[in-house]
This record gives sequence, C-alpha cells and structure tokens, in this order.
Amino acid sequence: MELFTQGKTNWKYILIVLISTILVSGGVLGYLRLTKEEFEISPIEISEKVAEKEIICDVSDPLYCKNDQDCICRERGCFMGNKYYYEKCINKDKLCFHHCGFYGLTIISKCSQNKCTFKLKRL
Repeated sequence: MELFTQGKTNWKYILIVLISTILVSGGVLGYLRLTKEEFEISPIEISEKVAEKEIICDVSDPLYCKNDQDCICRERGCFMGNKYYYEKCINKDKLCFHHCGFYGLTIISKCSQNKCTFKLKRL
C-alpha cells in the first residue's frame, strides 16, 4: 500500500517489471510459434468387419423376440430389447444408472406378439 500512500512512485521499478514481462511473453509466444506442428487429416476408412456389423444391426429389429427370455434390460449400454441384438450391436461403454428400475421399482420384460414390452412393477 505504500506505493499509493507515498507521494513518490518508483517508475524505474515499474518500467523494469513491464519490460521483463514483455520479453518473457514474447519469448513464450516465439517458442510456441516455432514448435507448432501441422497435422494432416486423413480420410476415415471403414473396414469390412465394421460395415458388416452395421448392416446386421440396421436390418435386425431390436425389439423382436420369440419368448420372454429374449427380452432384456441392461444398464450397461442403456438398452431395453432383444438380448441377441444387445450382444451384437450395442456399445456397452455407456452406462445408465437406474435405467432398468428405480428405488422400489423394477422393470418386467415380456414377449408379446413377437415384440419385447416393458412395464414398471413395485417390489
């Protein structure tokens, strides 16, 4: 606070700090400009295996079922539907907590007219 309360200001000190700041920031910016790398973006190629998997997933019905055991609800992958579709086509990295039921509730899955149906039921 003495800087503002005194009548004198040490202009030499302020000038030295200002020049030092300019030199350091100029050096940093110069270094960044010299070390900047150019990246080349290459086109993405879809392998046959990935393309085949997508075709299988597009054609299949995720809700098709033959019996009640075909219908599942999984929090890993945030999925409700056919278990075979889940195994082949769903990315299981995504995780949805409480997706298959809430506190005091659970989801009951049934196969009705070859379609998986889901209802909430109290425990």
